[in-house]
Amino acid sequence: MSGDLAARDEASFPLDAAFRRVHDRLSFVRAVVLMTVLGASLDVTLSGFPETAIPFNYPFFFDIVLVVAGAVVLRQTYTGLQDVKQELIELTEQQLHDVSVALPTTISSDRIEQETDRILAKSYHPAMVGVGALFGGLLVVSIMAWLEVLGNYPFWLMNFAFGAAHGMFLAPAAGAFAFVVTAARSYIVDINLLDPDGVGGYRRIGDTLVRLVSYGISLVTLDFVILSSVAFTDASQFQQVVGLIYLLQLVVLIAGTVVVTLVIRMKLLAIRDRKVSRMQMEFSSIEQEYWENHDDGDTDNQSEALQLMTMTVMFNEIRRMNMWPINLYSLFQLGSSIAISVSVFLIQNFGLLSELPPLLIGP
Repeated sequence: MSGDLAARDEASFPLDAAFRRVHDRLSFVRAVVLMTVLGASLDVTLSGFPETAIPFNYPFFFDIVLVVAGAVVLRQTYTGLQDVKQELIELTEQQLHDVSVALPTTISSDRIEQETDRILAKSYHPAMVGVGALFGGLLVVSIMAWLEVLGNYPFWLMNFAFGAAHGMFLAPAAGAFAFVVTAARSYIVDINLLDPDGVGGYRRIGDTLVRLVSYGISLVTLDFVILSSVAFTDASQFQQVVGLIYLLQLVVLIAGTVVVTLVIRMKLLAIRDRKVSRMQMEFSSIEQEYWENHDDGDTDNQSEALQLMTMTVMFNEIRRMNMWPINLYSLFQLGSSIAISVSVFLIQNFGLLSELPPLLIGP
């Protein structure tokens, strides 16, 4: 991302803008850090560090990390979607001048910018994020009260913050889904044969997807470490449910990555086929003109010959484009995140796997 784009992104983040109305140096992440420190301090002041079944009250400290990390990741998701938007705008604005092989489209860069900005403004609106955070916080506290584990988790504000850190992703997640669906349907309309990434210019989209999913896997792993502390309480049977929740979250992230990757690739393959058909028609027309001129004795047809040579090179180039938006490096990065997360899961709850079948089947 260029410096200018980063500066515009910094200025346009709705949550930053909301907090800067309070103070010009107060950003969303800084505000979350301040509120987390104040909430944790108040919890300690009111409760101290009582003796509980959970060693060292470690979920309290991990909650602090999770809340701050969640705010940073939420900020990064917005930056990533802005990066994808800019990539789509740049690809739309590019015009190929070689042999007029650009596909016709009614999509303009202004339309992409306006529609995506509208989606992001709604999904990252402070009210939407705030309502989600409130819902998540109240839900978690209610579940903990229902399980009667608040005696082992006496830090009410951090319990609420734990839920809020999850709930604040509800609206942005819905917005990201709408963004991806709209982009796949309407904004991916052509490929740039001259782009060195080998995917028609869409490699940045795949890299952004992997980066954001890796962040999500890190949060899910930290989530599991906190939730698995329930094994030390009287509700230890809930440990199996915690394991299933973790696995479900991990599967959703991985499956979402696979689905988005396949959807983008199918769209790119369809565009490639259309482009090849268009190039073949153009090639046949130029080739016919070339031979007609040759038969008429016109040997000064270097222009047609050059066009045919150029299109031959383009045919060879397009055949080498595999149209996978995720390359081997990104795949390795994603695989490493998954492997680390699963390793933590197995270490934290080594005996869980043998207990899952009875849990699913029943006594």
